[in-house]
Amino acid sequence: MTVIAFKHNVRAISRMVFLLTTILGICPLAVANFTCSGQITYLGVNSASSLYVSVGSFGIWPICNLAGTASNGGSSVPIDTCKAWYSALLTQKSQGSPITLYFTSNDTGNNGPDCVALVSWQVLSPLPYHMDYQ
Repeated sequence: MTVIAFKHNVRAISRMVFLLTTILGICPLAVANFTCSGQITYLGVNSASSLYVSVGSFGIWPICNLAGTASNGGSSVPIDTCKAWYSALLTQKSQGSPITLYFTSNDTGNNGPDCVALVSWQVLSPLPYHMDYQ
């Protein structure tokens, strides 16, 4: 390989790295998050091992599955995460402490119209990706 060809390849690779870095740096800005927070007003598990929770005055949502990975809307919740969430939810409910569920969306905010729009007893799309508690 000649020196000229080598310099050309280095420049081309540098441009590609710059372009990818720029694109990847911008993409996360297009996705925002919304949260739904409050006291646990309902907690249950059905015969198919789906874990249901209601936060505040919002609907009753299946957030994961205790028997296997739950997937929907491009998100998934592994079984071990679901078991950890269930344990934390039981503790939080018994203590009367609030929780916050985090969802990926084009919108932002807490306890806004996105929380109201989540339909009760139907699989959420997307599923929550994080649960926070105090």
